[in-house]
Amino acid sequence: MYFTVVVDGQSHLWRQRYPSGQPEQLTFGPTEEEGVAVELDGRSLITAMGTHESSIWIHDAAGERSLSSEGEIFSRPSFGADDKVLYYLLRRRTAASGPELWRMTIESGKSEAVFPGISMRAFDVSPDGKQVVYSTAGSGGKSQLWLAPIDRSVPARHIGSSGEASPYFGPRGQILFQLTEGSIDYLERMSPDGSGRSKVVPYPISDLQGVSPGRRWVMVGGPLPDGGGPAPMAIPVDGGPPRRIFTNFCIPVWSSNGKFLFVPVEFPTRSNPGRSLAIPVGPGEALPEFPPEGIAPGAPASVMPGAQSVPRGALVPGKDPSHYVYVNTTVHRNLYRITLP
Repeated sequence: MYFTVVVDGQSHLWRQRYPSGQPEQLTFGPTEEEGVAVELDGRSLITAMGTHESSIWIHDAAGERSLSSEGEIFSRPSFGADDKVLYYLLRRRTAASGPELWRMTIESGKSEAVFPGISMRAFDVSPDGKQVVYSTAGSGGKSQLWLAPIDRSVPARHIGSSGEASPYFGPRGQILFQLTEGSIDYLERMSPDGSGRSKVVPYPISDLQGVSPGRRWVMVGGPLPDGGGPAPMAIPVDGGPPRRIFTNFCIPVWSSNGKFLFVPVEFPTRSNPGRSLAIPVGPGEALPEFPPEGIAPGAPASVMPGAQSVPRGALVPGKDPSHYVYVNTTVHRNLYRITLP
């Protein structure tokens, strides 16, 4: 059997002898392969081989402009302190390893690797901008968690190796993360040294999507506690019922100052950038009342008091609805014949 496998965000060709052979990787390197057709003689195969190139665009009072990148971006960027810096995971064109954490100064467009040579799956920068919590692939493919100062003044500290994923800084210095128990995922937390583990809520989730800037809300997707859903919802970290945001799947994102919640209501296509609603949030990140079943796809701004329509469905908000960044990724591919070993 010949097939493509995506490992750490990169697609390559694999094969396995039927019925009980061991999987064997056939292609390596910075290019990726999509799709496979085996020739009749069984001596070669045809695949679409190519590369992904990403660029970050910023929209602000001055209009839109492109910020350079040097490969493929693997994460949603996040703003640092004062919206002057962006953090993101990037796989460089010539890199043999996986995505690294990069930092870009918006005014100058200059970028640099924060921890060169460290391949990451996910990350979060602390509210004070001094620390990073991140996950890596451990032995057997299990995710591991690490905590490190951004200035690299001391080595990274290993704080978890039980499959913890999607780490975020929570309130009072806690670390929030997603953990699979059996076949069910839960939202859990622990102290920065890895101790004091507990579930944030007793019910399962399907994916941990983000945390509000004030660390009061965790954005997740998953079944509602009453058995409804699945749906995007906001879980209060310090207790209380979850709040349903949308009728079906989407990833709501917060403005960098916590004053707006952006909900995508039209998803991007090749010909349309999509659309989001920027919904004002009250003091102390007090969420407004949403429709009982959540906001519906295609909803107008009038569905929520004070909401504004933003002409982009996938974005990373800055301080207000006119200030955001987004990622454009282009793919360059051609058909290649590969002789089988």
